[in-house]
Amino acid sequence: WNYPNGLGEPHCGEQHKKLTPKGIEFVEAMQDLGIVVDCSHLNDAGTEQLGDILDVPFVASHSNAREVTAHTRNLPDNLIKLIANKGGVIGLNFAQSFLGTSPVSRIDDIVKHGLYLINKGGEDVVALGTDFDGIKPNTEIKDASEMYRLYDAFKEAGLSVEQCEKLFWKNADRLLKEIL
Repeated sequence: WNYPNGLGEPHCGEQHKKLTPKGIEFVEAMQDLGIVVDCSHLNDAGTEQLGDILDVPFVASHSNAREVTAHTRNLPDNLIKLIANKGGVIGLNFAQSFLGTSPVSRIDDIVKHGLYLINKGGEDVVALGTDFDGIKPNTEIKDASEMYRLYDAFKEAGLSVEQCEKLFWKNADRLLKEIL
């Protein structure tokens, strides 16, 4: 999660440290068992290493774009492209500290990160990750019942119905069907 362990280094740890030998063993076993590998809490070097180890897509289940908001949980451009090139998905995180400087998690900031991810990785990489179970409830979207507001905002920002459907469910569905 947010602390170093016997498998690897967290996002907030030392960025140059890679997965441990046991971490590599775990990732290989996960692939063999059809378990989806998630790098959202992993550091940059470990995430980059996943691209070398895995023959299947992997996910950043709840992360955003570091170029938009400089937070260690957000992904730099090279990792956005890596995940996209592997056929993976990046789930947009609704936590305020990953979105920007507003004290409230704003829809506009979620859209900004989503468009950035699409620009860097293509329309097949972005998905929803919300983190509703782990964030403070200070959000413009209080829960899943208000997702239509985000859908409308992406449409207003210029995404087509097909692109919105990919973001809201098709990309994640494709990945899960491929791996599972």
